Amino acid sequence: MRFLTRILLPSVTTLVLLPAAAMAQSVSKVLVTPNPVSGNSSATGVVTLSKPAPSAGFKVTLMSSAPKFAVVPASLTLAAGATNVTFVVTTEHVAVAERVEIEARDPAGHLVEVALTIEPPTIRLSKLTLKPALVQAGGATTGTVKLTEVAPSGGFSVNLSSKLAIASVPVVLFLPAGASNATFLVKTSKVTATTADSITATDANGYTVTEPLTVELPPVRVTKLTVTPSSVVASGSVTGTVTLSEPALKGGFTVNLSAQPSSLTLPTSITIKQGAKTGTFTGVAQSVRTSVPETLTAEDTAGYSGSASVTVNPPASFLTGITIGPSAIPSGSQATCYIQLSGPAPSGGMAVTLSTMQIFLSVPMTVTVPAGTSSAQVSLTAGTVAATSSATVTAVDKNGYSSTGTLQVSPKQTTYVVQATDGHQFLPTTISVPAGSVITWTNPSSMTHTVTSDVLSQGINSGVIGVGQSFCWIVPASAKSGAVYYYHCVYHGFGGNGSQLGQGMVGAVVVK
Repeated sequence: MRFLTRILLPSVTTLVLLPAAAMAQSVSKVLVTPNPVSGNSSATGVVTLSKPAPSAGFKVTLMSSAPKFAVVPASLTLAAGATNVTFVVTTEHVAVAERVEIEARDPAGHLVEVALTIEPPTIRLSKLTLKPALVQAGGATTGTVKLTEVAPSGGFSVNLSSKLAIASVPVVLFLPAGASNATFLVKTSKVTATTADSITATDANGYTVTEPLTVELPPVRVTKLTVTPSSVVASGSVTGTVTLSEPALKGGFTVNLSAQPSSLTLPTSITIKQGAKTGTFTGVAQSVRTSVPETLTAEDTAGYSGSASVTVNPPASFLTGITIGPSAIPSGSQATCYIQLSGPAPSGGMAVTLSTMQIFLSVPMTVTVPAGTSSAQVSLTAGTVAATSSATVTAVDKNGYSSTGTLQVSPKQTTYVVQATDGHQFLPTTISVPAGSVITWTNPSSMTHTVTSDVLSQGINSGVIGVGQSFCWIVPASAKSGAVYYYHCVYHGFGGNGSQLGQGMVGAVVVK
């Protein structure tokens, strides 16, 4: 079949025959829904042919008159037999309503188009303000966002960000239903020179507003910290000096102080008086047992700071500890408190103060470690107690170094004595005593010994008993008749299994 087209001219009649295939299919219509459509969303387009697509398919070219507002695919292919095909129109946000022509063209050049209107959302971000827009580093300003209309039910969120890390803002600002504006705080950090930053607000529809923010150097700020001397002995002091860039203004200038790792005691802050460029403070060295490098920092409220280093050293000689032996005594008896220094006492000796909170124990107020020696000892006297009690003895030297020891005092009663001999024996080997009794092991021999439970949980543990020394132990008041406490010397004997004597230098306490 052929289509016949006749063109009439004044003097000539021409007959033109066109192939039937040329008029078989063509683009007949293009539609987009919804129309109008909101910006920053999408719409669906439909291209319709005049006849079903041929077996090889049918290609349609698409074009948007304003790609910055509406984006379409470059082309579509209709499958054999299809009369229409859909496509997606992606819209960008717009400030005002925009008209965009979407056109579809077939291979023969036939063209159809549809006008698409893109509208801004009814509710969107419209304005961002910063007051003030010029702030000093470390200071803050207030930001305000405004919407085109009040926030809907469920509220409205606006994302916030800063161009640089100098300004800090909330990540999200939420406007509750019915609100048309909201404020937020912009905090700034220190800068080395006046710096231009900016704050950006973006809503869920992609609408963005950016406002500039200038952060400048504060006129008065901390520039330096010096400390003298650079090393100090425990309980000694150092002097710190804070220097400002300009004299302090009216009301003075506050500077916060800190020390790490805290071996120096400092005031938490100082206030430099109006008109002054410097301020001083005193730091006192605490007790340390080894040299400690300390970093001191002076920082103002804007984050500008200065730092200095100081080494805190222990004194040449200081109290390292005290021990009390025996660790348990009955009322009316004495124990020895042994005082140990880190090194020889200086000229004039080292005075150590002793104290206890328990009135039943008598301790001397001070003991002096003689010059050139590193230890001393003093007697502690136990008064009367109604029941077994513990006393804590505290020793403190002139530099504040301290140590504590504990002594157990039991009611006065018969003391049972066991001797440790050069023949590697405890005499008597077995001793029978009532519950709550005090047993004292003496060492008149020429060697050291120990008194150690075969079963550690039974609690007899003297440690080393030196020549001429002794060890006391109180049988538990709760011990039942017939209970046996087996023990041995770790140097000269071997413990048993807790049900019989071991081998070598061994002994037993039997409860009557």
